[in-house]
Amino acid sequence: MAKRLLLVDDEKLFLQSLKEGLDPLADIFKTDICYSVNEAIKNVLSREYDIIVTDLRMPQKSGIDLLIFLKEIKFSGKLMVMSAYNTVDNIKRIRSLGNIDIFSKPFNVEWFKRKLIDLFSKEEEVLFESIDLMAVMQVVNLERKTSAVQIDINGETGFIYFQEGEIISAEFAGIRDEEAIMKVMSLNKGSISIKKLQNKVKKTMGTPFVALIMDLFRKMDEHRKKQGDIPAGEKKEKIKIDVAKAPIENKPGDKTTVKPGDHAANEMGHNTAVRKKLAILKEVSGYLAAGVFTSQGEMLEGEGKAAGLDMAAAGTLIHDTLLYTQNMSREAGFGEADMIQVDTGLGFIFCKCFDDGKRHFHTVLIIKRKGNVAMAKMKLIKTVEELVSEF
Repeated sequence: MAKRLLLVDDEKLFLQSLKEGLDPLADIFKTDICYSVNEAIKNVLSREYDIIVTDLRMPQKSGIDLLIFLKEIKFSGKLMVMSAYNTVDNIKRIRSLGNIDIFSKPFNVEWFKRKLIDLFSKEEEVLFESIDLMAVMQVVNLERKTSAVQIDINGETGFIYFQEGEIISAEFAGIRDEEAIMKVMSLNKGSISIKKLQNKVKKTMGTPFVALIMDLFRKMDEHRKKQGDIPAGEKKEKIKIDVAKAPIENKPGDKTTVKPGDHAANEMGHNTAVRKKLAILKEVSGYLAAGVFTSQGEMLEGEGKAAGLDMAAAGTLIHDTLLYTQNMSREAGFGEADMIQVDTGLGFIFCKCFDDGKRHFHTVLIIKRKGNVAMAKMKLIKTVEELVSEF
């Protein structure tokens, strides 16, 4: 049975966009939206909700007022507060009203989907219908769970076994491990349930989660090309940049002449400049690949197929790991986290966030395990400083 979700925020465009982002989960969450606390109170009195997510600052009555009301009526569902103003005083006030999850705005919709899913995956068993397997797997990995993910598709039942967030074994339709996971990911339908792992499962896989997923994406891409779904050599459409909002200035020595209003030329000059700045990272010992991503995890520029890595496909995973770390860092009282390091069997992944309120992008660097970690961090910080002028 679907859970009922209520979103409360006075920012109409943001709320409508968030609701649209949740539409693919309609089988799991029936979502209502309210633009004021008074409207939300009317909904709560006339309908039962499993989750209520509210903004903090709103005209007339605030999110605190809504939380106080919900406490008075003994609301038994799950509560979450989203705000761009998570001061120490606000957090203390919210915590005093009960077990309430707090996270900062802005946030990525994909991350929010997994957060909602994770609220219920802490139960003994939770069932999802027609849900993206990747979202569930990332939740289990990020939460470092020891669980069995059961997949039921077309009368076939399979399992992906996790131990402290890492995949140790998998089986589906008579096939095992990486091949089984790739098969299930390609079908991407059916029902998925997360269960506590009761019995010991023999470990037949040892590749770290991020490296495993990146490799699976690469293999699936190669398989589609062989099947003819994606013609060999075809390039994915690049993300277009609105250069009208971020004009590019001509610099002495530039071969490309950029005229005001010439968007095609502006974009070409922009991408060339970004590539030149990313090239600095190739000086790092053990360099494998690098790229620049939007705050939604979409690749703007970089070496998409370098060293056998599909950076574009891995972008969302890397971005979501950074976003999750940032939220956990805030909630733990450590302040803002702007860079992460992920150790994998392949090497080290570094991701640095730049966000000054106007410009927001993520820069990723991947090096081999024998690479120079200290140099990688210094070069990445320097490169991000250079990239700021391009956005």
